[in-house]
Amino acid sequence: MIAPLRRAHRVVFIVLAVCIPALFVAAVLARRSGHLPERESPAIAEPRSTDEIEGCWGTLPVRLRVGARDQEREGPSTNEPVLSGDELIWPAPLQPTVTGVSLTAPPRHPHLFAYWVPEISDAGAGLHSGAQQLARLSAYGATDLNHPQVPAHGATLALYSLGHDETVGVIHLRPQSIVLRTCG
Repeated sequence: MIAPLRRAHRVVFIVLAVCIPALFVAAVLARRSGHLPERESPAIAEPRSTDEIEGCWGTLPVRLRVGARDQEREGPSTNEPVLSGDELIWPAPLQPTVTGVSLTAPPRHPHLFAYWVPEISDAGAGLHSGAQQLARLSAYGATDLNHPQVPAHGATLALYSLGHDETVGVIHLRPQSIVLRTCG
């Protein structure tokens, strides 16, 4: 009475021993490539000149490495930026760009990230829906940033704390100026 059950059990396990490895090999061969498509980064010109300014990104003291990209307009290209209050003003034929940031004090917020927002926005809870992550800020050195060209209506570099799930600071970029608060 138990012999037919044993025979059926043996046949089932022999079939499974052959089919399972064959199915596994077929699934591995049929799967799509595991490579993600390369994200196209916008064409970014290298900054023509660089300078460093200190200020506050939200409540965090920072040193920004800033530069200027040539725009496709006529005009002099040897003018230097002028600091006026809390705004760094660049001459008309140049477009400001932030190429790096260094923290000058230990951060009070955990897991800080720099985001590019393609419009002027203010600090607040959450991130703008069109924000693009640029980099995680290092507490121990400079972090390189590579953001797209500033549109005519301006853009924002947002400092986002993943640990607190909030935007803790913003830097407004306009076609001819960078708005950075002075620490006081």
